[in-house]
Amino acid sequence: MKLILFICLNLILTSIILSQEIAVTENHEYGLYSKKTGNMPVRVLRSEILDSIRDRLIPIIIYQPKTSEINSSQKLVIISHGYGYNSGKSFLGYSFIADYLASKGYFVVSLQHELSTDDSLAMDGENLKELRMPNWERGIKNIQYTIQSLASEFDYIDTSDITLIGHSNGGDMSILFAAEYPNEIKRVISLDNLRMPIPAKTEPKILSIRSSNIKADEGVIPTEQQQLENDIKIVQLKNTLHNDMCNSGTPEQKAEILYIIGEFMNK
Repeated sequence: MKLILFICLNLILTSIILSQEIAVTENHEYGLYSKKTGNMPVRVLRSEILDSIRDRLIPIIIYQPKTSEINSSQKLVIISHGYGYNSGKSFLGYSFIADYLASKGYFVVSLQHELSTDDSLAMDGENLKELRMPNWERGIKNIQYTIQSLASEFDYIDTSDITLIGHSNGGDMSILFAAEYPNEIKRVISLDNLRMPIPAKTEPKILSIRSSNIKADEGVIPTEQQQLENDIKIVQLKNTLHNDMCNSGTPEQKAEILYIIGEFMNK
C-alpha cells in the first residue's frame, strides 16, 4: 500500500508525514471480545498530519487491514480520546477498539487532539459545556482536516461511510460534530459523553454507551420518546466505570463494549 513519507510543506496544504510502521497484529483475541470476530492481520502506522493553514500538527495512529489487495471500499473510522491533561499520548489508549475494527476491514485512525502547548481543558465552572466548546471546535477541525488528508493520500477509503467514536471529552466532540455536520458522517459512537447534548435526529445514526458510575449533565441524554422516534441507541453498562472505557478496562469490560459496537456497526 502506498505510504507518503514527506512532501515539501511549502508547496502543499495537506500532508501525511513521517509514516512509520510500528506493529503488525496477526493473533487477535476477539473470540474473547465479540461473537463477530475479525480475521484480517492489522498494520499499525504512526504518523502526523500537518494542517499548514492552522500551523498545527495532528499526531495520528493508523490501523488498517494488511492485505495484498487494495480495497476500494474501506470504511473510515475516526477515534477521539478522552482528555489526558495534554500528555500527547491519549490517542494510544483505544487500540482494543481500533485493532478490532481494522481486523474486520475498516480503516481506523486514532487522533491526538491536545498537544503539550495547548491550554488545559476547563475542569471547574458553572457551564462546562460553554467553557469546553473551544476545545471541541478545535477537535472538529482536526477531524475534518484528517478526513481530507486521508482521502487525498489513500484513494481506497470510502469517505461516504464515516464513523466517529469518542470517549468522554472526545465523545462530546464527536456528538458536537454530529449536531453541526450531520451529512458528513454516517454514525457516531459515544463512550460516556457528559456535556454535549445528543441531537434528537435520525441522521447520523447514534449509539451512546454509558458507564456505571457517572451521570451525564441534564439534557445530554435524549428522552425515551426521542430515542424511539430517532432510532438513537443508549446502552447502560452495569459493571464498567467511566475510566475503564479504554485500554485500561478488563478483558470482560472490553468484550462487552466491542460486542455492542460490533452489533451497531453491522446494522
